[in-house]
Amino acid sequence: MERPKVPRSVKGERSVPVIGLFVLAVLYTVYFARPFLLPVMLALFLVFILRPVVRALEHRLRLPLPVGAAVVVFGLLGLVGTGIAVLTPPAMEWVERAPSSMHDINQKISKLKRSVENMQRATQQIDNLTKVESQSRVREVAVAKISFGSMLLAGTQAFMLSAFSVVVLVFFLLASGDTLLRKVVKITPSLRDKIKAVEIARTVERDVGRYLLTLTGINLALGVATTLAMFALGMPNAMLWGAMAFALNFIPYLGATITVIVLTVVAVLTFDTIGHAALVPIVFLSITTLEGQILQPYVIGRSFSVNPVLVFLSLLFWGWMWGIAGMLMAVPILVAFKILCAHIESLASIHEFMER
Repeated sequence: MERPKVPRSVKGERSVPVIGLFVLAVLYTVYFARPFLLPVMLALFLVFILRPVVRALEHRLRLPLPVGAAVVVFGLLGLVGTGIAVLTPPAMEWVERAPSSMHDINQKISKLKRSVENMQRATQQIDNLTKVESQSRVREVAVAKISFGSMLLAGTQAFMLSAFSVVVLVFFLLASGDTLLRKVVKITPSLRDKIKAVEIARTVERDVGRYLLTLTGINLALGVATTLAMFALGMPNAMLWGAMAFALNFIPYLGATITVIVLTVVAVLTFDTIGHAALVPIVFLSITTLEGQILQPYVIGRSFSVNPVLVFLSLLFWGWMWGIAGMLMAVPILVAFKILCAHIESLASIHEFMER
């Protein structure tokens, strides 16, 4: 007895709830697996950047892969450690000066403060006129506060554990070479699929690595230009602001905004006249505009460009999922996905949709 055929429309209606449940399951997993996924993603991106260096050491200096990976990883750790040692004292000095700095800012913008206070008084008067006292007393509940020291200690421990995991994972991925790729090729059934898997893996690794390396170089150029500009304008700790511009520029839109705000506050505290202080954000905005509108589109090119709307949505999504770390990785994840779609025929329509 033949089974009755199910119309395609009915099958499609049944598949919609399944797809919805699958998407919700993926979002749930990505959100709650952050302590595991975040170090893995960061390690993969670092491997994409550092693998060409390890291969160059292997081919030119005849260093074995584990030795070359150790040289690169320890070199990167030394560079990061030196930067932290140089930049931490001035950064901590500005953090300690924060309370007195706010007092200085209040004095310099006293006129604006008076206007705000007048608005607050007017608002308070309106609230007093429309306020209705409740007949029943509200029970006060005392909430135990967590000390700042314990929060800082817990955050430092979590950061150190994640950093250690990233370093170890980067070393093993670099030292293993193409071992994982060979395993994938080995379990692939047909020869055509084996060739396709190798082609896709090689191309995605090369293109994503080139994009990340290019973006890092552009941000480094922005950091150097910011350092020189701040030094020329007489800003204290010019190298600190250049490093901040370099790091935050990995977050499109928001990174430059935060940098402008911080530089404006520091300039107001440093210089006596508003005109001199205004030069600092104006100069930085000029530099970051040249970088974002001319240098980056010219160097990165159309193959790595993504629709700005998708970039903004990616920032919102990964910021909601993983916080600041997610925002730092939002655009590299989006570009990596776009490159992957470009080399898989079934995802060609998605790649076209993501084009700028």
